Amino acid sequence: MAEEECAGPSERPTRGQKRHSLFTDNFYTSPFLSNYLFQHKTNSCGTVRQNRKQMPVFEKKLKTGEVDWRSSNTMLALKWKDRRDVIMLTTIHANKIVSLPKISRITKENIKKPLCVVEYNTHMGAVDRSDMMISSIDCTRKSIKWYAKVFFHSVDVTLLNSHAMFSTQHPEKVPFAKFHLEVIRQYSSTEAKPLHFDQGNARLTERHFPELVPRKEGKKSATRRCKVCSQTKAGIKKRKESSYMCRECDVGLCVVPCFRIYHQVADF
Repeated sequence: MAEEECAGPSERPTRGQKRHSLFTDNFYTSPFLSNYLFQHKTNSCGTVRQNRKQMPVFEKKLKTGEVDWRSSNTMLALKWKDRRDVIMLTTIHANKIVSLPKISRITKENIKKPLCVVEYNTHMGAVDRSDMMISSIDCTRKSIKWYAKVFFHSVDVTLLNSHAMFSTQHPEKVPFAKFHLEVIRQYSSTEAKPLHFDQGNARLTERHFPELVPRKEGKKSATRRCKVCSQTKAGIKKRKESSYMCRECDVGLCVVPCFRIYHQVADF
């Protein structure tokens, strides 16, 4: 099913003259998908599951380093014995073995691998490593809704990227699991800080209305000092009482023009 879902979208961007190369893991790779992509000017290479439809059967038991292969006009299926059996399907490579600079600890000779395995590791190595590292902290379960899985996976990828950035700035090697645990501890131990309302920004952005200054008992009227008149930088400061105020800002203001100036001019 996975290869059929992958085939539809892949057709559209690859119908030009240029032949592309696509590397996939064993969840997607199949003879059906490889043949389909090849017909639409896209080469492919990837690990493949032995039980895929149309896959040849490899019955021979291999020793470490040995190779068994089957091929058609456009496709190569290859089984290579490393620590475990590795089965590849490719429309890019021939059955070629390459010698690597790395020396084997057992044979004391240069390690040899199929070319398709070497190039697959080159293009997919980072993806496989990241998936492996994330799997060590994966908290998703089958019972979790798909959108929750997407969210948690996004958090895991963010943590992985953060760990990579942390590693570039700090010479000491911190394991990803330890880094993940430390992030959790820091977030869980952080005390919630009270939010402070920014009076300066609020007076310029919120809606405000003039109101009469509340009267105290025994007085016919009440006034407050005008904030603009007493603190203005545009003219002479003066003490002026006003019967009006802004309740939201809790300041006295002359209705005209101080009320408008106070709520529209940042530095009055």
